[in-house]
Amino acid sequence: MHELLRTLSRDGAKNSAKMAHILNLLARYRAREIGAALYSSGGALVRSGPFRGMTMHNRASEGNVAPKLLGCYEQELHEVIERCIESAYECVVNIGCGDGYYAVGMARRMPNCEIKAYDLNKERRAFSRITADENGVGGRVTIGSECNAEELAALAGRHVLVVCDIEGGERELLDPERIPALKGFDILVELHEVLDKAMPEEILSRFTESHEIERIQHQGRDPNAFTELEKASHLDQWLALWEGRQGPTPWAFLSAK
Repeated sequence: MHELLRTLSRDGAKNSAKMAHILNLLARYRAREIGAALYSSGGALVRSGPFRGMTMHNRASEGNVAPKLLGCYEQELHEVIERCIESAYECVVNIGCGDGYYAVGMARRMPNCEIKAYDLNKERRAFSRITADENGVGGRVTIGSECNAEELAALAGRHVLVVCDIEGGERELLDPERIPALKGFDILVELHEVLDKAMPEEILSRFTESHEIERIQHQGRDPNAFTELEKASHLDQWLALWEGRQGPTPWAFLSAK
């Protein structure tokens, strides 16, 4: 709220841009309140989706926790995630693990798989550790800061899934010429079109010979699918499903040939 007050008093900002910023801040504030209400009313377990039954820490390292609790977070990936869970991966590498949603969720569903999680942010690594411990998989999830070329090269020859969401850092890291081991890994990657419209094609073009490429576009969410939202206002229903994104968030699943 302090940032909101500073915005209101700032001189020189165009009214439309100022109003958009204020509304964004208010939406995020209200979304956090809705997440807290879901914890109070239904507890810390994920309600649906591939990670149903996972315990979520009672704060989010970033963004709105409500979609994760409801189980609709990045819903467009659910079918691919289920396919990945059914695959006999030896190792899952989650780069940009945040609060541990994917690393821990996959550890729970894939008990025979090694899980390596990475995040440059110290607070997010701490969240991941808490989430892993609270779900009884702390001993199977290793958490580090940077996943570099050496870390990936060491996994060459193994059946590996890379889940990568590092806010544009994919452009530098996902380079099979620099890291040949990537040519043999399956890769689920967020392409961050909102940051750079050229990025999706640039990254995918590197893997056209070595991988089958499946593009995954954002899907709409249905608030009517969740009984916990039945008595909420229409606006609160949509804020409960909002992941805090500012634009298109396409993904791609790259399956090694």
